[in-house]
Amino acid sequence: MKPIRIGGENVFPDEVEAVLCYHPAIAAAAVIGMSDGRSGEVLVALVAPKPGQTAPSAEEVRQFCIGRLTGFKVPHDVLSVDAIEREGRRADYEWARTTATALLASPGVP
Repeated sequence: MKPIRIGGENVFPDEVEAVLCYHPAIAAAAVIGMSDGRSGEVLVALVAPKPGQTAPSAEEVRQFCIGRLTGFKVPHDVLSVDAIEREGRRADYEWARTTATALLASPGVP
């Protein structure tokens, strides 16, 4: 997966996904870059909870990432999904982009 450009810096999704998966309630994650509607991209994380766990809130996930990741690597949006689609060992990033686009367009999603 090629890096995502955030504020002129490269962000590798694998690095952010690894940190997200250290959260005690997160089983899997996929991180993508999406247009911020101005001139760049923002990080969007899709997270799937561990079986029997409730998905953590977006703010809880962002707070978990602060101190573990450099500021520009903390996801701007965190979206909860039932499971992360995979292509082999990696997340299916096309699925993640399509899912994130649909979820962000839904009423009630910031």
